[in-house]
Amino acid sequence: MTTNDSGKYYCLDIITVKKALTTLGSVRSHEHFPGYLALLRDRSTSNIVSNSDDIVNFYKKFLKIVDAPDKSPYLRPFRSRGVGNPLTLYQKNVAGSYAPSSIREKGPLSKIINIEQPSGALSYKLSDEHWKVVLSEMLSGHRLPIVSTIVFLFRDYAFRMFNPNLENLVLVFRAQFSILTEDENGDDIYETIFRDDFSEYSDEHFLEVEPERSGSDNIIKIRDLKLADLDLSNLLRLNAMGNTRGSHQKMEIKDVTLLDENDNVLKQVNRAFELGYAGVLISGSPGTGKSWYAQQIGVALSGSWEAVRTVQFHPSYQYEDFIFGYVAQKDGTFLISAKEFVLACRAAAVDPDRIHILIIDEISRTDIIRVFGEVLTYLERDKRDQPFKTASGEELSVPSNLMLIGTMNPWDRGVDEIDIALERRFAQIDINPSADVLRKLLSKKTTEPFINKIIAFFEKLNMYESEEIRLGHAYFLGCIDLEAALDIWSFRIKPTLKRACRFNAALFEQIELDWQNIVVDASHGDVGNAEPDKVLSPAEQSLKVNE
Repeated sequence: MTTNDSGKYYCLDIITVKKALTTLGSVRSHEHFPGYLALLRDRSTSNIVSNSDDIVNFYKKFLKIVDAPDKSPYLRPFRSRGVGNPLTLYQKNVAGSYAPSSIREKGPLSKIINIEQPSGALSYKLSDEHWKVVLSEMLSGHRLPIVSTIVFLFRDYAFRMFNPNLENLVLVFRAQFSILTEDENGDDIYETIFRDDFSEYSDEHFLEVEPERSGSDNIIKIRDLKLADLDLSNLLRLNAMGNTRGSHQKMEIKDVTLLDENDNVLKQVNRAFELGYAGVLISGSPGTGKSWYAQQIGVALSGSWEAVRTVQFHPSYQYEDFIFGYVAQKDGTFLISAKEFVLACRAAAVDPDRIHILIIDEISRTDIIRVFGEVLTYLERDKRDQPFKTASGEELSVPSNLMLIGTMNPWDRGVDEIDIALERRFAQIDINPSADVLRKLLSKKTTEPFINKIIAFFEKLNMYESEEIRLGHAYFLGCIDLEAALDIWSFRIKPTLKRACRFNAALFEQIELDWQNIVVDASHGDVGNAEPDKVLSPAEQSLKVNE
């Protein structure tokens, strides 16, 4: 396999670059992965790189954005927070990030490189079979899309090719990083770290260019794409907000979250952390906005969406999904891979000046003791930053700046076990159905008389002694008129209540009668406001029929 040594220069159009950024921003990879690429590209035959200057130069050549702020000049889609997190600009102190004092013991980078200082000269040496460690520790066992990676890194460059196609583009890349078939371990490195995503791109997006200068290089810089060219101008505003790092409590909360700083739930969460709890459990009936609150509180506490990650528990969720698990490889072997909680710990550890938040949605839907395992002990604040061994033999510590927020329905299966396991470590904060919240949300969509009918039923429903039937405002947000309300009752509210009342048919009949009297009949009769005290009981309804 060889590269083309003749031909014209071609680059890829901006549409393709934008697509590559979107793709890379939707897959998980560690923040230090560009540093590994730099070491891979500039390594000698003995796998040695002289010093961190090679890493700095790699950042300047392939990650720098010309219109980015001087303090954060690099665009880096490689990050461990994965799906749903926006692209960010990276600070300029690259050398400091890869300095020996910054490489955390037992962290991913420490397992990939060995730092050597013979005669005082600093050098980095890639470990044996480093590509396997990269897949496990930096890529969570999932290979990166090769074309997307190339398009991002070479977005400002043209490639010398006789035939402009994706296969030849990959050859140019492999030659640049010395991972061609004829290179030592070339195929092993390439096939372990990268996967084929050719089908997502087209050869039609190559553009022929004429560089101002040319030479023997297979790639040559021909442009400087700006944030505006890539539809990423918003990163300038986000970066300005992020410069409050280390003093995020002083930020204007309205800049990052929809919550007011005097929000009662936010104040309770802050108080719980002040008292030393490892986390909080936000508990409430279905539809009360628990997940929304958790996200908003997370970003309010951390000051950045980048410091908030979310995982959802379910009945089949296990320790191997949350801490460390084995991932099958193409050759039939298995590699130990860091999972959600460990990735959260690592992200917090390298960003100690900021609070990091891990949100566990539906925390009551699995076996908490089994999922957390030995980690449960080290969630306690007085045991933070203490290294311990996990079940897989890996060393881990829980950073003091990592906070957990769980959400749960108090009537879900497994809540009793949660109370036993977490009551000493987690504070519980209840969110109750709120007529005020529902009224505020509906006031933007419908008329006051109809809102009064929906609110009247909502309040009556949540006054019953049986807490299992209580519903939050989210169930009623689409009730903007009688037709919509009847559909929502039929599609969502009625089935939910019927299931909750499966052992109490009489209660369900009474609730159904409440709905009929307060919302349906009142609307047909053009009654302005239906009051709960005018609802007929089953006995009264029977007497009326007999009359």
